[in-house]
Amino acid sequence: MYTIIDTLIDGFELHPYFLKIRDKQILKRLKIDFLRKGEVLATESYDNITIKELERLQKQLLDSIIMNLNIEDSWTKAKQMSVTTRTLGVVNMYKIELLGENEDKTRNIKICFIKSGYRTAESVFHGVSKEKYESIISILSNNSAFNLTCTKQCNAVHYLDLLAIM
Repeated sequence: MYTIIDTLIDGFELHPYFLKIRDKQILKRLKIDFLRKGEVLATESYDNITIKELERLQKQLLDSIIMNLNIEDSWTKAKQMSVTTRTLGVVNMYKIELLGENEDKTRNIKICFIKSGYRTAESVFHGVSKEKYESIISILSNNSAFNLTCTKQCNAVHYLDLLAIM
């Protein structure tokens, strides 16, 4: 279904566009941002996609990410984990958007927390140095891999906890 099959991808964000027809929401279009360390590597769009195809695509992408991160070496275990990850509802990916640079070479960034492809929360940080930026990416990358392996919600690290340590 998707043409971007790359071992660099460690996250994705789904952007579904619904059309309202007679009080029913119909999925008309889907845009997917493929991520690597929070940055967009590529974007693909699909027209006239069904909800069932969207769910299958989400599961395939989760499978790929689990394998790309070398979290689990067994493909069947990865498939079981991707189903759990999709239904568990924990933040397991992130996207970083650069909002601009300051005169002192620090950055203003927006971190978008993603739960199995869907954005759940975002937070803006001002005056982030290059070293702090790399530290944030390291923390978020480690958390993403950890939360992808969680089988219980109580074991996952919540994004509010991540914000506290950043």
